[in-house]
Amino acid sequence: PSARQYSTAFLGKPASCFLRVKRSSCAAAAPSRPPTPRRAPTSSTYPNLLILKLEKDLAVSVPPATRSQAMQNLRDGYKRLLGYRTPSGGFSYWGPNDRPDEALTAYVIRFLSDAEDIIDVDDEVVEGATNWLAGRQNADGSWNLNSGHRDSATAYVVRALLESGRGDAKVKVAVES
Repeated sequence: PSARQYSTAFLGKPASCFLRVKRSSCAAAAPSRPPTPRRAPTSSTYPNLLILKLEKDLAVSVPPATRSQAMQNLRDGYKRLLGYRTPSGGFSYWGPNDRPDEALTAYVIRFLSDAEDIIDVDDEVVEGATNWLAGRQNADGSWNLNSGHRDSATAYVVRALLESGRGDAKVKVAVES
């Protein structure tokens, strides 16, 4: 896909918003600093990752200052994200002492799998999250998320695991059931 198709499909904004961040209509698309404690590190860091993936995957020219800022924000966001990892390997919305959440952990697995093409990601963190999520799977292969929508929850987790290239055995059980 072209840079425009890629950015519009994944980001909802044309690539020019990310490459020329001074445009007033694109101000919200500028790489952001790592989040405050009230904002999720993954969601606020993902735009920085996507800028760097545009450059890498589609050979889109990104200004050096934008690339540098996006890379720093991505590294800082990754470090902050690790602060939400629980001892069990899952990720929580409120930090390591809170109950991990299946949907958030699936989202984090997807984010970290995308990020490992750009920055160093500790494979044990991703494997721990994958193992925790696999341990939350029901006997029939499904997952229950807080939403109560078992089929869509299972589809969401399966997609995250497939896109990350992890959890193949668990995905097979979910798909076959």
